[in-house]
Amino acid sequence: TVNIVRWNRDLTSSISTPSSLSSSSPSAILASSSSTPLPVATAAYAVSITKCSAKLSSRLYDAAAVLRRSIELNSYPLHPTSRYAAKFYAFTLKPSDGSHPAGSDRCYQVLTNAGWEVIPQDPPLYPV
Repeated sequence: TVNIVRWNRDLTSSISTPSSLSSSSPSAILASSSSTPLPVATAAYAVSITKCSAKLSSRLYDAAAVLRRSIELNSYPLHPTSRYAAKFYAFTLKPSDGSHPAGSDRCYQVLTNAGWEVIPQDPPLYPV
């Protein structure tokens, strides 16, 4: 289980700092005042699935899990020098029948199981 800490910009105002650091950047203040620095920001990684075929859904878990894990290993808190956390999103199409995609969209299910936050989207509009 990976815990992702969200960066709160108000945190810098609540940290007491030595006068020598009063003109330093928030990153420098946090690095010097804490033995475990918080991430500077969270980077979002997104994929878009426009059609969920049987062939794709059978291979999607491995691809999504490997991509997520390789990014996690190089992000806060697992990488010792990284100052950036990671968040994972996947955009899929909403089912045409209006049902919730968790029950009918295999790619939605696979990506959710791989730890991605899936965001169903309306189909794109095409000019007539």
